Amino acid sequence: MAPSKIDNRSGAIVRHLNALTAFFKKELLNYSIFADNQDELWLFASADARGIFHYIPSSGLLEQIDKDSHPCHLNNNIVVGLLQDNSDNIWISTDHGGINILDKTTHTIRYILNNINDRKSLSENSITSAYKDNAGIIWVGTYKQGISYYHADIIKFPLFRHIPSNAGSLQYNDINDFAEDAKGNVWIGSNGGGLIYFDRATEKFTQYVHHPDNPNSLCNDVIVCLYMDRRQRLWIGTYFGGLDCYDGKQFVHYRHNLADSNSLADDRVYEILEDSHDNFWVGTLSAGLDRLDREKNIFYHYKGYAPNSIHAYYISELMEDRDGNIWVGSANGIDVLEKKTGNFIYYSNFTNNPKGISNNNIISLLQDSRGLIWAGTSDGLNVFDKQNNSFKSFRIENGLPGNTILTILEDKQQRLWVSTPNGISCI
Repeated sequence: MAPSKIDNRSGAIVRHLNALTAFFKKELLNYSIFADNQDELWLFASADARGIFHYIPSSGLLEQIDKDSHPCHLNNNIVVGLLQDNSDNIWISTDHGGINILDKTTHTIRYILNNINDRKSLSENSITSAYKDNAGIIWVGTYKQGISYYHADIIKFPLFRHIPSNAGSLQYNDINDFAEDAKGNVWIGSNGGGLIYFDRATEKFTQYVHHPDNPNSLCNDVIVCLYMDRRQRLWIGTYFGGLDCYDGKQFVHYRHNLADSNSLADDRVYEILEDSHDNFWVGTLSAGLDRLDREKNIFYHYKGYAPNSIHAYYISELMEDRDGNIWVGSANGIDVLEKKTGNFIYYSNFTNNPKGISNNNIISLLQDSRGLIWAGTSDGLNVFDKQNNSFKSFRIENGLPGNTILTILEDKQQRLWVSTPNGISCI
């Protein structure tokens, strides 16, 4: 039986589509018809593996698209459903062929299939149903693997992870820090898998690990922090491995030595900063703050609670402000080393002081393009009021997804991006 067009008001048949008879002769098939947003028709017979038929009423053109059609072809002829997404692409659900997405503009097809190494891929290739909701989310029912759903605005972050069957994938999944070089490529510090270099052009990962019998190898595979200095040398802070400097050819090691008072104070390096006056600062887990003289290769120490020093042993964050002052975040508030006086100013969560910082556990520091200084803590986001020498805090009740502030960044549009264990906020 041929498809027909019916006038809803009169109930009269105003047009017969007889073009299919050229393909099927006198065969009786149970067609399904889908009309897209451009009033074009798409037909298929789910009980017969013949692909789809595309009919354009304005021209009378009928085109069959199947596994043998060229240049546009399906990967499977058993079609079970059709829908159109918000970009006017036609989603063709198949039995054992996953989803074939036809771009009407370019007249090309791409295939969405299950990938056993990718948890975000289609859960199964045998599709039973598909539906687009009012938000544009596409829901796909599969034969034995439940429901998959997709929306173009949901997947904003490409995922790189270790795939055992792919030798070219990321070598280690547990990542602590990143640093970018002058070429735009990324150094990745892992929590047990050493140092990894990512070439953005080739998407190739290169791994550097510690070899006990090679003194020119990485000092430790547990990397806590990374820093690229002005000379394009990569500084690597490790957990119980000390500090490494990599110039692209060799690793230079800095370790704590009990017999040398000018050595690194602690082999657990948690923060690194090169300031505008070429001073090089190193924050440790339990021995306070160090300043490295890179010409003499000696360290000067700022011990916790010493006179005119910092108020903690554990250094969690380092930042230089516009005036050249060094802000030192710790587990016990913030110490600021004033450039003009050489003295430290201390800020903390004073009892019953509503203008103090919201919590002493400092996790992140940032000075934005307006000169405002932001501090992320384990209990709230804080902004520093320089004129009043006080802090204002923001929490979940102000719109944040969580009170533990992990990282603060500013983009080119002067928006702040704040990460928490419960997601990311854009301010």
